[in-house]
Amino acid sequence: MGSSSSKSDTYATSNNIPATTTAKEVSDVPISTTKTINSTLPSSASAINQLMEELKVLQQNTLEWKKPKTGESCSHMHVENWSGIFMCSGCQTKVTDADKIQSETEAMNKLGVEDLSEPGDSVNRGVTIAFLVAFCEAFDLYEVTTGDVLRDFIVPMTSGSRCRFVELDVMQKSGVVGPATTFISHCNKALFGDLVAALCDGGADQTRRVWPDIFTVRQWPSSKSDLHFELVIEQCPSFMVVCPSIEEVRNMILDDASSRRFHASANTRVPFFRIWCLYEIFCAAHFGKPIAMKCGRCRLEGPAGQRVISFESDIARATLMHMGFAINVYNAEATVASDRAMIFDKILSFEGGVAGFNVRVRGVTVGALAASKHPALQCAACGDAAAMAAVRERAEEFFPLAAAGGFLAVVEGQAHVQHCK
Repeated sequence: MGSSSSKSDTYATSNNIPATTTAKEVSDVPISTTKTINSTLPSSASAINQLMEELKVLQQNTLEWKKPKTGESCSHMHVENWSGIFMCSGCQTKVTDADKIQSETEAMNKLGVEDLSEPGDSVNRGVTIAFLVAFCEAFDLYEVTTGDVLRDFIVPMTSGSRCRFVELDVMQKSGVVGPATTFISHCNKALFGDLVAALCDGGADQTRRVWPDIFTVRQWPSSKSDLHFELVIEQCPSFMVVCPSIEEVRNMILDDASSRRFHASANTRVPFFRIWCLYEIFCAAHFGKPIAMKCGRCRLEGPAGQRVISFESDIARATLMHMGFAINVYNAEATVASDRAMIFDKILSFEGGVAGFNVRVRGVTVGALAASKHPALQCAACGDAAAMAAVRERAEEFFPLAAAGGFLAVVEGQAHVQHCK
């Protein structure tokens, strides 16, 4: 997850999250599902196309905000507040200039005073899947990381007012912003195209609104809390974690997986190696949310503007299996050391402690392994009406798979149906 400040400084916590130990049995019920989706937009295509044109103009006016090249001096145009220390997001160094520190402190306090929002408002900052598809296509972001999107697009476009991206005037009038149905847990070092393709997998309803934090959270320091992840997870009817398919992880032997002998690059790209993502998964399990686990990669076909996007998840089943052996919050990492310490303190206060936490999160991968070949079931679990109807038509066939994946409410007719149109 990405943010402009240390999560330990601004994270809104709940103290009523106990740890419980669960395990799920895996059962496969083969079913054919269409995994390929076209980047053609739904009925609101003209409005979204207009939005993309307006965002392109805004982006053109902020090109000077690119990360400095090697050898160039950095002007520290965008800083983050890490536990009271200003760090430049461009060159990743501590800001020491007194005038810069004073101006950033004043700006941070001003934002805190002017922000009249409440923690419960965060869930209302979701964006449609259709918007994310269009945004990725308009700026050709398939092969860049989510962190690159944050640095080169989100931050520059919001630099004028230091607002959240969803609060830009062009976004507010577009109709794509509204209550989120699905909380998205992901790593900023993974490819943005993989994230978008995962959201579309299984013929997802592109009018469904999701909660990717780079768009929904203020990416500028503020004296007022803006990271209410526990509350948003509780309020969203569904939860999805997106993991890239990494060759080094997919091809390793189980002994290496259980010993966590991974290539160093996997540590920043795999959610199960990031302590914030693990904690988000744990919160979703505690609140009883259906958890869709997407592991795979984006595949593109066709010319720009008419591309067909597919999410290759079959190649990633070995990755999911290896994750089940490797999950251990003791080894999980965080960008900011104080974040890791804060989460550990919370975990140790739960019944079952670290061991219970690990077992609960490992259970998610077991269920995900069962459902990974059937993305339509995951779409149904996220509230897509068409997918729910299709699954319930074959409820008896889907029941064992739904039980393994934690999606029984889908086949029993009790799942939340999203209404984003």
